[in-house]
Amino acid sequence: MEKKTRTAKEAIYKERSLEKVETEVTTEIYTYKSLVDEANERIKNALKNQDFKGVKIGQTMLEAACKKVNEGTSHLNKFRTEQKEIEKTKRTMLDFFCSNQSKKQKK
Repeated sequence: MEKKTRTAKEAIYKERSLEKVETEVTTEIYTYKSLVDEANERIKNALKNQDFKGVKIGQTMLEAACKKVNEGTSHLNKFRTEQKEIEKTKRTMLDFFCSNQSKKQKK
């Protein structure tokens, strides 16, 4: 019973940690998506003015921002997989505790 309680506490702690990191990563993704928009605008304006140096700068910004968005998305997918495992653990713990309560009430 003590081991089950410890496992439940660890799952809750890990879940809270993941939620915090997920929020940070989501914020980072939105920041880089803004950079993507800015890079696209820079490229559009540079092409309009035939400023090929500006196009190159915009392209570099775009590549870096897209890379960061993809990394962030990959991290979010990993977090969601871990969250599913935590939910599974929590359900198992809840079932265990509920069955123990039922047994105690029947006695």
